[in-house]
Amino acid sequence: MSDLTALSDTCDPRAIPVAVFASSWVSDPDFAMTYSYLRANGTPEDRQALSVPSMGLQIAGEATWLKAPGTMHGAWFSGLRAADRVLAGGDGADKTPILKPVVQEFYDVVIVGAGLAGIAAARLLRSSGCKVVVLEASTTALGRARGFTTPLGDVPLGGMWLHGTKTHPLMPFVHASGIPLVSDVWTVENDDPLSITSPVFTQKGLLDSASRDKEIARFRRLQQHLNATGSDRSLAENLLPPLRALDTGSRCVQETWFRTLYEGLVAGDLDDLSTTHRYEPFMLDGEDMMLAAPLSQAEPLFLEGLDVRFNTRVTDVVRDRGIWRV
Repeated sequence: MSDLTALSDTCDPRAIPVAVFASSWVSDPDFAMTYSYLRANGTPEDRQALSVPSMGLQIAGEATWLKAPGTMHGAWFSGLRAADRVLAGGDGADKTPILKPVVQEFYDVVIVGAGLAGIAAARLLRSSGCKVVVLEASTTALGRARGFTTPLGDVPLGGMWLHGTKTHPLMPFVHASGIPLVSDVWTVENDDPLSITSPVFTQKGLLDSASRDKEIARFRRLQQHLNATGSDRSLAENLLPPLRALDTGSRCVQETWFRTLYEGLVAGDLDDLSTTHRYEPFMLDGEDMMLAAPLSQAEPLFLEGLDVRFNTRVTDVVRDRGIWRV
């Protein structure tokens, strides 16, 4: 049974889809992924290494935030960290020129990309008195958190989860722009991946209570097996052999749950995802909620007061005689 078949069986028959829209983050050359995960033999220290500044060059983004990779708040906090380092000085940063055909403009800081990390950094630096410009190749801001315009209106095909609304840095923008929130769509208890199971197979009677309890127990045993492998081969290499030993029904349930958890929640291909680091922390304090409209509706608030140059693609960043040339 496919996820689409199961969903069609559980949905109200009156709720017939009128259109289907798909994101293309992986095939988009400016992103090439939905969000980051650790590959086999990767470690959290690799994320930390990405964030280390070099002669004033800072790299920010959710992939560099060790405490909550793969999240919008991780991207935001990483931008604030980069800005804090610039303001603290001592990282070799100098005024940076943007090279143009005729004239050079000098700035205290040039930010490449108007994603959440870039916006967070720009806002803090500007409020601290720095001359800042943000260069964005696209026509819109917010990176992988932006929405898409369709004939049926704007839809959120990018970042749409607020993992812990009590302390989430984007909540003021969400409230101020009137973006509605939806709760109880997905449940994560105590930041525990074992508490997450596919709603496709746990609602509307697709599994009776006894079968569900049996499969959850098997799911936990498989997780224990993965924890005990001692091998950081890909998740597929460690998981698929025990799955193949199951009967057809259990294998269908377990594979759906594992793919829902890791390929859905973590966005990691089972053939590529680290077994040891297949799950990384991501929750803040508070409720886990979903945006019911694109974060793009708050774009004017995010960009207020910032110098953002859209349709400006950076093709080279070069260190030349003590300064960075962009």
